[in-house]
Amino acid sequence: MKLGLWITARFGRGVTFEQHFADMRDQVRVARDGGFAMISGGQHFLGPRLQTLPLLARLAADTGEMEIATSVVLLPLLNPVDIAEQAATMNVIAGGRFVLGLGLGHQADERQAFGIAREDVASRFDEAMAVMDLVWAGDGRPFNGRHFSLPAQELSWSIPYPRPRIWIGGSSDRALRRARDYNLPWFPSELGLDGLAERYAAHPPAPTAAGAPRADLPIGVWVHIAETDEAAWADAARLGQVDPARPGWPPAIIGSPETVTEGIRDYQRRLDPTHLLLRPVVPGMTQAETMHRLELLADRVLPALR
Repeated sequence: MKLGLWITARFGRGVTFEQHFADMRDQVRVARDGGFAMISGGQHFLGPRLQTLPLLARLAADTGEMEIATSVVLLPLLNPVDIAEQAATMNVIAGGRFVLGLGLGHQADERQAFGIAREDVASRFDEAMAVMDLVWAGDGRPFNGRHFSLPAQELSWSIPYPRPRIWIGGSSDRALRRARDYNLPWFPSELGLDGLAERYAAHPPAPTAAGAPRADLPIGVWVHIAETDEAAWADAARLGQVDPARPGWPPAIIGSPETVTEGIRDYQRRLDPTHLLLRPVVPGMTQAETMHRLELLADRVLPALR
């Protein structure tokens, strides 16, 4: 199982874009040197945040041999030709270690800003997947859909793009079914361990062919870590990550380094993920708080797991 750091591109009041970028570079270096195997970053619009693909492209220079993933890009809002070529470029920059995590998005203000009706989101996703597949194939075939089109191209040579691995994000049953329909890894991030186990039991991934490498099984989970269990729960409550009216929401591993280590082992024992992406940073945390959490993970959790 590879442990990843899910970075937080959104930042709080009183922080400049420049400062937040510098802070994120420091976070990635701590993760790299501490033994994390991946960094990932999600995408949203209309807020104080750094945008995903250019941010990850620059952070790639600080990642060493880590994998890099989007968690996730909101594909229905975007042009699939652009995303296909940017993702291929990212895969070159990352030396083949790039994963394109894709999702539909759920925020109405984002859809409104892009002029997209809610009822068109799923069909735009499916058409975009088809277009990206043709772009990556590089053989000049056309596509004509309701939302997107790709003209036929007369190519003097056929060079396929360096196609990235793909994860299908989302925590709903519909997202899981979509991933299974595409025979691609499902990437949930807001389901507790029991809920995940139930869904994997009901909708297991396709078996891996003999001799083939195991397919990715990625999971994202919030982590709130402090020196003691009590301090970790107090921090999570202060940051709005504990709701007395909804116990267990959002799903998270909360506690001391020893408790967090055991929580990660629970995921490993019950689900055996290939990638567990830890989300220790809540928008609004100071850099000192963030670095303390990362150092606890790097110095006391990862060594215990190894």
